[in-house]
Amino acid sequence: MAVLARLALAALLLRGASSSPVGALDPQGVHLALGDADDEMVVAWHTLGSCARSVATWWDPARGASPPAAPRRAPAATTAFVDGGPERVTRRVHVATLRGLAPGATYAYRVECEAAPRRTRLAPRGEEYSPREIRRSSVFSFRAKRSPAQIAAGPPLKFIAFCDAGHLDSARVLSAVLAEVRAAQGPPDAILHCGDLAYDMDSSDGRVGDAFARDLEPVASSVPYMVSPGNHERAYNFSHYKARFAMPGEGRRGSENHYYSFEIGPARVVAYNSEAFFWPEFFDDAYRDRMVAWLDEDLRRANARRDAAPWIIAHAHRPMYCAEREAGTGRCGWEFEAARLGARVECGGAYKNARCAAAASTTSEISDAGEKKTTNTNATTRWPMEALLFEHAVDLAFFGHVHDYERFYPTYDRVVYSDDDASSFDLYADPRATAHVTTGSGGNKEMRASGTAVTRGACEAPWCAFQSGHAPRPGQSADHTFSRVLVPNATTLVWEQLSANDVFSHPGEPPKLIDRFEIRKTYPPRRSFRNRGTAGSDDDDDHGKRTRTRRRTRGSTDRPREGLGVASA
Repeated sequence: MAVLARLALAALLLRGASSSPVGALDPQGVHLALGDADDEMVVAWHTLGSCARSVATWWDPARGASPPAAPRRAPAATTAFVDGGPERVTRRVHVATLRGLAPGATYAYRVECEAAPRRTRLAPRGEEYSPREIRRSSVFSFRAKRSPAQIAAGPPLKFIAFCDAGHLDSARVLSAVLAEVRAAQGPPDAILHCGDLAYDMDSSDGRVGDAFARDLEPVASSVPYMVSPGNHERAYNFSHYKARFAMPGEGRRGSENHYYSFEIGPARVVAYNSEAFFWPEFFDDAYRDRMVAWLDEDLRRANARRDAAPWIIAHAHRPMYCAEREAGTGRCGWEFEAARLGARVECGGAYKNARCAAAASTTSEISDAGEKKTTNTNATTRWPMEALLFEHAVDLAFFGHVHDYERFYPTYDRVVYSDDDASSFDLYADPRATAHVTTGSGGNKEMRASGTAVTRGACEAPWCAFQSGHAPRPGQSADHTFSRVLVPNATTLVWEQLSANDVFSHPGEPPKLIDRFEIRKTYPPRRSFRNRGTAGSDDDDDHGKRTRTRRRTRGSTDRPREGLGVASA
């Protein structure tokens, strides 16, 4: 019976109690984000009703599971958010910033909503009011942001990364991630989710978004949950994405969570909005100019701090590279090319992900907050997205959107940059370009098991090293996976991909490690890949050159790769 009770409790946590009745004042979807300062943590939640006062309370858990007589309190800023669906449901989003946290310390906390008092009757001595109703969340805990010295002393900096996770299709991955959060060696320092949340947050007048927020709560209430937007956030000009999250820095100040960065230990993490090139009704050239100028400047600042934070990691939703090229072209389709080149693209489908082609020059109506303005767009204008990663020596960039796992060699402009003597299938030694990864298999409705084994191994494109799961391809099972990123020091970064396919069929077994690679680089770190040779050149000097790298699958011998470079325009 005890085992059954534990299983029932675990199932309830994974559902986020989504089947339980939710009162108008009940806090829902409690989740954390890193703050602007190192001693801050931001906690956000929403209610369906209006609170006269909303507050977060936190304390040292050594003083008990309940708050002491005088706990620390942070008032929340509350914003009324009206969903764009037919019911026009209003949600109140509450955001509180906890300040003065000690590095690496563990804190307990809860959030609450206090209703306005209700008048009960007129009494001889004046009006009488009922006691104020207060609705509180469960008690959660978190570890404050660790200092660089604490991270250097160990355990190493750790991120969990995954993308494309839905309310009804991500139980496997969320169960495995919850185990990572509760691991004996300590929780990850942050969870990075690169777009496509809930499928979709606006569905059923926002109720699917509410349910997914409750799904995430056991994880996101304990670890900072850092996001970037995907094409499934597009409804009503990304309104749910803008309202429900509170990312640091530029995220809260100006970009409405679309782009921002943070530094933690030896790494700087940069999020940007790859959707900017796909939705002309929401993003015009002026927006793209602002985002790219911010990204360029932020990466310049990151490079100036390479001695303190030698690793730069970027994430967005749409990947720049594919595992299988378009027939007869030698390149990925225009959807990938638009994300790589920063080119406006025209795509079909409700989510702008089908029949993509280069955009024509247009006059567009850009709608924002109910206002419209006319803008002229030149289709030949490009914003140098991949070039910025190359120019500023971004070490790792990961994406979602494609519902499988794909790992690529260090590549720029469709050319693999590597060192035949030092690099191999699972070691990128002193790479000369950014390493790309697609980790888009958190859980989407098209990811179905076919009864066959998951296909894992080699892929067609010359820049692709390893692939697991193909969706939606008939006869091949999907692979529900997530990523573990470890940064033990200034010269080594480790990426591990774990499959959660069997977490329910084999209870108690850990997720299966299906891929692992390392990036190793010399110190001091370089500040640009461009001074190590330019793509398309055959310079063979002390700085590096365009080369072939060795490709193998596990259990096979190394062999040179053929056909690298641009096959055709």
